[in-house]
Amino acid sequence: MDEYTLYKYVEFLMISLYLIFIFLSVQMCLIWIDVDKHELNSKISANDSILKNSIITVFFIGAFLIIHKFVEGTEQPNLFFKIFELFGFICVVFFIYKWHMTLKSCAHKKKPASDFLHDACLSGIVDVEPSTPFLGFRKKMNFMHC
Repeated sequence: MDEYTLYKYVEFLMISLYLIFIFLSVQMCLIWIDVDKHELNSKISANDSILKNSIITVFFIGAFLIIHKFVEGTEQPNLFFKIFELFGFICVVFFIYKWHMTLKSCAHKKKPASDFLHDACLSGIVDVEPSTPFLGFRKKMNFMHC
């Protein structure tokens, strides 16, 4: 293969990594709402490997991006410095993925309000009329049990 074809493959990998990065970042923002902050704090404090992996990954991100900038100014082919940029961004995606998994393990999904109302209706705490528009929005309920 010639250098141009390899360069295009590296560019395709970079675009794929950008899309994965965006997806994981949006997922982390959505997960953050349901994260138990105390559990996350205790998990980070109790497990030093999360912090060590983060520090090592940030070091590699910096190293690869610095090497990329140094090599970019030389007479090396474009593919050579693009590979260092690719390695740096692989480290960024790995970093985001590890934190995504950590946050996901600390997130506890809350029940929708309609489930709470349905449970209250079944237990007899709340008397709900079948004409209530809110209850039909999230989930069809059988009011014969209420």
